Amino acid sequence: MADRRVFSDKRKRHFTQRRPGLPVLSLAGLVLLAVLWGSVAAQAPATDTLPLAYRVYLPMASRSEPAPTPAPLPTETAVALPTCGTAEEQAMAAALNAARTSRGIAALRSVSTIFTAARGHSELMAARDLLSHALPGEPSPGDRLTEAGYEWYCYGETVGWAPTGDISVMLNSFLGSPEHRDILLSTEYVDVGVGCAVSAAGGYYWTIDLASPCR
Repeated sequence: MADRRVFSDKRKRHFTQRRPGLPVLSLAGLVLLAVLWGSVAAQAPATDTLPLAYRVYLPMASRSEPAPTPAPLPTETAVALPTCGTAEEQAMAAALNAARTSRGIAALRSVSTIFTAARGHSELMAARDLLSHALPGEPSPGDRLTEAGYEWYCYGETVGWAPTGDISVMLNSFLGSPEHRDILLSTEYVDVGVGCAVSAAGGYYWTIDLASPCR
């Protein structure tokens, strides 16, 4: 009981303590002050009736400057891959015949089935980016000719790779090799077909098939 009484006494003294220099309002004075305050508040205009210029919640559409237009994203320019097709294949065959006739050797006859076989092999080499006469899982050159529809008695094949499609550079590279030159300038063959394809890395794969039909 003693503790609660001490606590109660302290609260009572706290609320009734006067501060020097401040008047103590009576109950009547407080009532009068409340009445006067209510009268002033009643005469003040409501917030919603204030002129528009005094309002602080302006719409976003009232901005005087438009939002900046974002800069367009840079676009990637597609790079066209080099191609090597029928025109280049025919040009290589013509260049080879020119090299043969300039040496007194008969020109070769262009045969579509041999072109088909040579082109298919070049396309496979380009797809795998490998240079070989017979890639893994691929038929031999003789079987490719047979599958294309050419019945051969004998055949020879040269394959090569070049960083560009320059036909004269590729042909001179072939003729500069004794093994390749012996095939390309041989009098044993009468027919020819050429294949060319470009790899994804831009390398040119060439196939030149020479053959003679069954007798």
